[in-house]
Amino acid sequence: MISIANQLNVTFGSKDLLTQYISNYPERSFKLLQSNNDPDDLQYQLIDVSNEPSIFKYGKSFSIIESSGSDELRGLFNFTFFKLNNDQIKSFVALTKLKIFDNSEKPFLRALLLKDNNNINEYILLTLWATNYDLDHWRDSTSYQAIFSSLVNPITPSYSNVYYPAT
Repeated sequence: MISIANQLNVTFGSKDLLTQYISNYPERSFKLLQSNNDPDDLQYQLIDVSNEPSIFKYGKSFSIIESSGSDELRGLFNFTFFKLNNDQIKSFVALTKLKIFDNSEKPFLRALLLKDNNNINEYILLTLWATNYDLDHWRDSTSYQAIFSSLVNPITPSYSNVYYPAT
């Protein structure tokens, strides 16, 4: 079981390169993921949830702003990226907290709101799902849509990608 504290580090690369990190740092808690959007994509993602400084030469680090759900990292990983202006950040964080993290309905296995440590305007809503059906159903829900439609300056995700545990 992999649980998360308050920091998450990620990098991308070939499966061979990323499994070297796993072998070289057995004390770390890693999750190796493969893109669900393109099965021919040989690019993998490695997440380090050890709550330690990043060991990745080319990676990104994120602070965990909010978290809800199971302590385990399993299922489908849906990363929704947001590039926000300074006026949108406060509203986005408040609406995400209200509509996702404080909402009694939690159809996901886990949800995390992440802030890029090197770019204060970039956020990720990471949600973990048992099935694609559950994820698609949630994307159509009023709770999810309310995050974007309730604002004077509507927020739209800049990018979204689904990953699944690599085999």
